[in-house]
Formats: sequence, structure tokens, C-alpha cells
Amino acid sequence: MWTEQTPINPEAWSTTVERDLRRYVLRDSFGIVPKRNEQTGQMETEVRLEDEPPGFTAEFDGAIGSAREQLANVAGPQIVRLAPSGATLEPFPVPSPEERALHESVHESARFAAIQGAALIARINGLRVSNEHQQIEREARMHEWNNAEEANFGAALRAISGGSGSPAFSSTPNVGSGLVSATLDTSLTAPTNITTILTAGASGTQIFQIVLTGVLTTVAGVVNIFRHDGTTYHSYDPVLVAAVTSSTTAVPFRADRQYPNLILKSGDTLRVTNTIAGNQSGIKVTAHGGDL
Repeated sequence: MWTEQTPINPEAWSTTVERDLRRYVLRDSFGIVPKRNEQTGQMETEVRLEDEPPGFTAEFDGAIGSAREQLANVAGPQIVRLAPSGATLEPFPVPSPEERALHESVHESARFAAIQGAALIARINGLRVSNEHQQIEREARMHEWNNAEEANFGAALRAISGGSGSPAFSSTPNVGSGLVSATLDTSLTAPTNITTILTAGASGTQIFQIVLTGVLTTVAGVVNIFRHDGTTYHSYDPVLVAAVTSSTTAVPFRADRQYPNLILKSGDTLRVTNTIAGNQSGIKVTAHGGDL
């Protein structure tokens, strides 16, 4: 049994990354590394096929193919996990703006305390290093300026947040569902055969998840997700639909999309279209969000 995982941006995925992952799996899980070429005396860059464990090539190529296909349909850093059974993706945890601001504030406070300590020691010992002293004074003035800017920012934040001084978070659930249209529509700019899934609240709505579920036997195709601002359609996320014959013993098609930053402003709607014959009115789309 072998496994391997790596964090990566989808746009950075390449054949070079795939070759590196193959070497890591063979080295870490099986202890197999490239050999020295008997003729040239140089170390080879890749493990020879005859040295790989039986069945490994098919398992690894299948997992890599699954990872490649999934990465083509996601955005943002991902953790890719490979195994003989295939590949799974998990969004890479990105620090929130609040966490980054806290880290920067602690770092700046510690740095300024060190500057103040150095200035105090210089005064006690009667040191008069002009360049260093001038730099310390500049840093102190910059710190005072930063404090003033933070105060101004806080006042502005309170003004735009109704006086609370806190950013807006979703407070009321907003969930909508609908079947894709019975009429096909392949336009990515001005579709006419659409299904409206969700309407944003008066202060806007954040969408966390969109789930597509087959309610009939599905065929391979695409469901397009749009944000409509009241006038214009904005293509947001095309979702691949797999061919699945559902029954009492076989689960139907299902796709799950999660979004860290899909924000609808007041008046926006979330809409979908179906592009392939055979899936008309056969896929239920549900959006999970919260009004701001």
C-alpha cells in the first residue's frame, strides 16, 4: 500500500511534478531509487520500469490521471493525495485576513520593543552612534504613523459596518434548489434557458457550497453555473457531469463544489444551464449560503 500527498496550485501542475511524485512514492513507500548506469557511471534520473513493484505503473498512472482531471476544475491551492484507489483533493488552508493581520501586528510590536530597548541601552552607556540613532528615530516615527493609520482605518471600518467596527459575517441561512432546464443551452454569455437557484439577500449573500445530484440516469455533459447581476450573465463555474446509471443498488451522479470567496451582492442571482441532451430536468442543483 502506497500513499503520497503534496500541496500545489492547480496551474503549477505539470509532467515534471508528476515525475517527481513517482520518484517520491517509489523511494518513500518501497525504498526504490534510481540506479547508477553501468556504462556511463552516472546516476540515472528515473527508476527503471523493471525495478518497479508489480502493478505500480497502472495504479500510479490512474491516480495521476484522476488528480489531473480534478485539478482542472478547481481554483486555489490544493492538497493532492494519491493512493492506489485514485486521487483526492482538499483545499489548502489559507490564513484569513484577520489571522494575517494579527501575525503582522505581533511581529511589529516585538520589533518596535527591540528598537526601544536598543535606544535605552545606547542612552545608558552614553553611546553616540549617529547613523544608528537616526535609524532608531525614523523607526519610532514610522511606528507612531502606523498607529495613527490604524486608528483612521478603524474609524473608516466602523463607518462602513454600521458602527460595529467588525466585518460582516453571514447571519441568516440562504439555501436554494432547482432542476436544470428541460431545454438545452450552451451559451456562456447570454443563455436564455436557465434555472434560478438562489437570490441574494438585501445585504448580499456568501455561497459556501453548490451540490449537483442526478435525479435520473445521467449522461456525460456539463452544467454551467452563472452569477447574474440583474443585467449580465457572468460564467462562474462549469461542472462536468458523469454518465451514471442509478438504481436501488447504485447511487446517482453527485458533484460537490465548495467556494471560499463566492459573494453575491444584493440583486444578484445564481443560475444554471444544461448543455447536453439526456440530462434535461435530470440534475438537481442546490446552493448553500448565508445572507450578510
